[in-house]
Parts: sequence; C-alpha cells; structure tokens
Amino acid sequence: MSDSARLPKFSALAQQSSWLPYALLGFWQGLLLAASNVETSLMAHDEGWYATLALGLVRSQDWLSPTWWGQLTYDKTSGVHWLIATAYTLFGVSETAARVPSGIACLISIFLLYAIGSTLLNRRAAFLGAMCLSTIILWTQYGQLATQDMPLVALELAVIWALLRAEQHPQQRIGWGLLAGLGFGLGFFIKGFMVALPTVSLLPYLLLNHKHHRHLFNPGLYLGFGLGLGLVAYWFLRLWQVHGREPFNQLFGILVLAASEDYHGVGPWYYLWNIPANVLPWTPLVFLGLFYLIKSPPMKASPHSRVLLTLGYPAVLLLLLQLFSTKTIYYPLQIYPFLGLYSGYALHTLLTVWQVTDRRPTIAKVLSGFYGFIALLALVLSLGLLTGTWLRLGLFNAALNQDLYVYSIPALVLGGFWLVHAASGLGGGRSQPHLWLGSLLIGPWLAIGLAGTAGLVGNYSSDVAAFCRQAHVAPVLAQHPVNVVIDNPVSGVDHQTWILLSFCSSQWAERRFSVEELEAGQYAWVSPPIAADIEATSPENYEQLGEIRGWALVQKLTSAVDLQ
Repeated sequence: MSDSARLPKFSALAQQSSWLPYALLGFWQGLLLAASNVETSLMAHDEGWYATLALGLVRSQDWLSPTWWGQLTYDKTSGVHWLIATAYTLFGVSETAARVPSGIACLISIFLLYAIGSTLLNRRAAFLGAMCLSTIILWTQYGQLATQDMPLVALELAVIWALLRAEQHPQQRIGWGLLAGLGFGLGFFIKGFMVALPTVSLLPYLLLNHKHHRHLFNPGLYLGFGLGLGLVAYWFLRLWQVHGREPFNQLFGILVLAASEDYHGVGPWYYLWNIPANVLPWTPLVFLGLFYLIKSPPMKASPHSRVLLTLGYPAVLLLLLQLFSTKTIYYPLQIYPFLGLYSGYALHTLLTVWQVTDRRPTIAKVLSGFYGFIALLALVLSLGLLTGTWLRLGLFNAALNQDLYVYSIPALVLGGFWLVHAASGLGGGRSQPHLWLGSLLIGPWLAIGLAGTAGLVGNYSSDVAAFCRQAHVAPVLAQHPVNVVIDNPVSGVDHQTWILLSFCSSQWAERRFSVEELEAGQYAWVSPPIAADIEATSPENYEQLGEIRGWALVQKLTSAVDLQ
C-alpha cells in the first residue's frame, strides 16, 4: 500500500468524532496564544490605549464614561472597553487579563472558520485552512492584543455562520436569523461605524442568492437587527442624557477624519503589497487556492453554490477597505480567515491529486522549491548569527547582530522543518505527502511559538514594565495618587509612553501643565521636555525616583514650599 493511500481520510475522522477537529485546532492555536503571553507588556499606541481606558472604567465604576486623566474620551465605541473591563473584574488587572477577550475571540474565529469552511468547501480544506490561518504571524499577534480587531472578526464570522445555519436548517431559521441580525448591532459596539463595511459586503450574497436561502424573508433576521439597533439607540440615549453632545462630536469626528484623508499616510496602494507580505508564508497558497476555487466545477456548476460568500464577501470587503481613505495593517484582518481558507483549499487539492495519482503534483514540487529556498536562507542567516560569523566578517555591526540574534532560534527551527519539506517534495524516493504537509505546517507553528516565548510576540514595552516593577518605584505607583505634568500637546512617541505609564499607575490624580502646580509631597509623571527643564533649573526642589524614555517620576519636596 502506498504512503498516499495510508493518509487518513479527514472527513471520516471528523464524522467519527465531531469535536475532534475543534479540539485539535484549539490546541494548535491555543498554544501559540499561550506562548505569546509568557512574557507580556502592552503595545502602544492602540493596545495600551484600550487597556488603560478599560482600567479607568473599573476604577470609576462608571462604565458609560471612559475618561483619560479627567477628560471624557469617545474616540471609539465602548464595546472593547467593556470586554477588557470585564476581564479585569474576573481575573484582576494585568496585561494578560487585558488580552483575554481577544484570545477568546481568536479561538472562536478559528472554530467558526472550520465550521464555515466545512459548509462552503469541505472538512479537510477547512481544517487545513484554519491551521494555515493560525500560522500567519499577524493573526496570532492580534489574537493576543487587547484591541477591537479580533472580537470584530469573531462577530463577523458568527454572523456568516448563523446565516449558513439558517440556510441548512429551515426549521430553525428564526433563531439563527435572530443571532445573525443581532451581530450587526453588537458589531457597532466593537468597531463603530466601520461595521458598515462587512454589512455591505454581505449584500451580494443576501440579494443575488436570495432564491436559495430566502434570508430576506426571515423575520428572525429583522428582529435581531432591530434588537441590535435598539441596544445602540439606548446607549446613544444614555450618552445624550449624561454627557450631551460631546460623545457624538468625538465619534462622528473620528469617522469623518478616517474617511476623508489617509490618516496614517501609507498611500493608496498600501494593501497591494501589505496583505501579500503579511500573509506570508502562505501567500503562494492563497493565490493557488483562489485559482483552484475559480476553476473548480462545484464553484461554477451548482445554481445554489455559495460562491458569493466564499469569494464575493472577502472581495467586496477588500474593495471597500481599499476605497476607504485610512488604511492600516489591521483592517484587512477581517478577510484573513478567507485567505486561510484559500490556502487550505490549495493544500486539499494538491493532496487529493497526490493521493489519486500516487505522484507528486508539479505544483507541489514548485512549492517545495520555494519553501526550500526560504529554508536555506533562514538556516544560513541563523547559523551565521549564532556562530558570530556575520559579525566577524563585518557584514553586521555589533548592534545589528545583537538585535537579530533573538530571531536566530525560530529561524533555525523554521529552516530545518522546511528543508525536510523541500526534500520530501523534490526527492526521488517514495512519495510521502504526510511528511510534506506536516513539515510545511509545523515549521512556522514552532517558529511562532518560540518567538512568543522569547517575547518577540507579546512583550512590546518590556523596558517600561521593568521600570515600573523596580523596588523603589512599584510601591509609589501602587499606594499613592500620581499626577501627570505634560507639555501640550504631547508628541506621538511621548504620548505612547504616557499611555504605558498610566497603565502602571494604580491611582490617577490630576493632569497639570506646570510642576509649580504640584503640592508638596505629591508624585507626578513628568513629560520629557519638562523633566529636562527641572533637571536644568531646579533639581533641588524635586526628588527624581527614576526616568524611562525621557519621562521622570518625581516627588515635590516639602522644602520647595519654603523656598517659594
């Protein structure tokens, strides 16, 4: 019996144990998330911002009014703040707790992708697609960042899954329609007006395929949609009653700003290169899977095919994101599950041909050569770093060699597994599709896991965290109110540090613009320009407990009052 004939039929395994694929995927993605939280510190700006605003909700016990050092802040809707604040309430305040909602949403998204892919394509393609998605480093990174992005993706996939369930089980269509409709309103709490983009992206499926699914005649869909809008309307009403116009000025102002100009200045063709780069190492498989899906007979022949979901939804969403003026690295995360699905379908198709013919497909050999070339590069670079060869040859200076050294072990592991992959795909011996597939997937999985345990994924501000844990600093931040003294406005980099320092401070006091406003004995974070001025003009009036990224933690001395 050939090796290909011995490959287990994934659909048979899934039918014997319906929970097994979910358990395996949970293990596969869950270990990567856990590894990324071995060493934790927040990423500024966005993650630290959401985590700190949620911390303010817990401290004030006013979950309607996110504030930043006494200033009402509604630059985003409050859904993610509520999720993080709930995690703080359950698990205590920490960087890891702040990331719990995104981690749960990431796991749910992987499970939903498998369920959706099993319906749209087949179980093996869905399973492989979910495994590929987990090993896109940007996906796992945002799966453990305390931001809006992963909860939004989970909600979008939940809506699609509910629509498919309503289509498959007409007798339960009202309940599934209710869930799908409710998702739109809940999505607004997570991402605000940006939830309109995935909603519009579903319209081709809802309208053009209506004769088959008849969702538009499902009262549950409208009931859920109305319930979601009702929750949003109630929230708006409470905001108006308590704060008047201010929350709406901020919410609509941010929308207008993001829609009217390129807020990050990345240019109109940003996604053209950024998405293929960030989907690596599966970019070739994504395009191959798209090719197979477009030419696949099931996708063309059946009048009830779900091509408008499989291909249409992500295509329309990508088009809308491209038309939207502001472009970011994380907006396209909404289509990444489908890119993973395309990769899985490419692998499924190659394995099917391999099994049927007991010969390596030509495309599999080409892919083996591609990944083998990357393996050789990774091995050469990592071995050169580990042995100091590049430093001795003068190719890297000492600083660059030290910066890159931490990447050498993950790169070495990746290169080793992909070298096995290349050998199994290009070798002249027995056909070994299981070895070819396993080495392809396990290599990046182990590399990402090792990068996580080394702090490369998850530990973004270790210097600030270490400073705040120092023996002479930690008790002050834990037991005393701390003011902040800033120049106005605070620059971008300094603002990021301010956010991180605020998260480490257990009691926020006042926002001030001059150290003279401090009373004797009070503590304060002092922004870099003012800290430098203190050092130059009146160091005897303030005790500096430490300095990090130019920010100083100071205490105003009693003697300063006498001098005044």
